[in-house]
Amino acid sequence: MNNPQYDIQISLIDQKVKMSGISKSNAEQPLTFDFAPPLGTGAGYAGLELLVMSFASCVSTTLLYLLRKKGAQVSDFKAHVQGFRREKPLSLGKIIFEAAIKADHIGADEIRNALEETRTLAPVWVSMSDQVVVETSYKLLD
Repeated sequence: MNNPQYDIQISLIDQKVKMSGISKSNAEQPLTFDFAPPLGTGAGYAGLELLVMSFASCVSTTLLYLLRKKGAQVSDFKAHVQGFRREKPLSLGKIIFEAAIKADHIGADEIRNALEETRTLAPVWVSMSDQVVVETSYKLLD
């Protein structure tokens, strides 16, 4: 592991814990994160919120790739993702991922199989698979 794949710089913004994060590969798109009061001001994404968003993005990208690889013509896709934190230790305990898909040339069984295959291919899901309970569902849009 000589060269990092992800190079992130973090800078403190205020006198609490509000910070800005910039990825070397996306320097023009900084993220602001913070923590809820009293530690922070709540004026940015929380760390676990970013983890859930990362999961949502990674799983959605992988699922769309697999559906298109199977010949689906996806014309609409939305995901609603909820994260539930565990208090002791403070961590992410559960994610509910619900996809809404409009696609031609693919059936419900193929979508279900692609979603199951995503479990072993989406890097963020694989990274947290032993620590976070994940529930998935989907619906077909007309």
